[in-house]
Amino acid sequence: MLYRAASVLARISRLLRSELRYVPISTFSERGVFISLHRYDVTQEQSVLDARAEAERNFGKLHIACNNAGVPMQGTRLTNVQLEDWEFVIGVNIWGVIHGIRHLVPAILRHGEEGHA
Repeated sequence: MLYRAASVLARISRLLRSELRYVPISTFSERGVFISLHRYDVTQEQSVLDARAEAERNFGKLHIACNNAGVPMQGTRLTNVQLEDWEFVIGVNIWGVIHGIRHLVPAILRHGEEGHA
């Protein structure tokens, strides 16, 4: 299964490199790659659980999880960052990763097939 997933990702990568622009989702499905986009809040554990459940409902076993949400702070004077902004950054950059590890990785390991997180 990992080979199949890697093959799908390679096709997506080739398409994006060849287009070098915004690519409509329909372009992928025309080439046999099916993508489902959903918005969820990685800072909220229940939101991550809901996203995992929806992915499993739509696609079956989870083999790949891209747990890559993040908030950059380049060029920001750290002494000027408001407390609310710190809370948001920590929520995404720390709690988002923790929620993904706690709930997405076990879903990949559960079925005993190859996978990647």
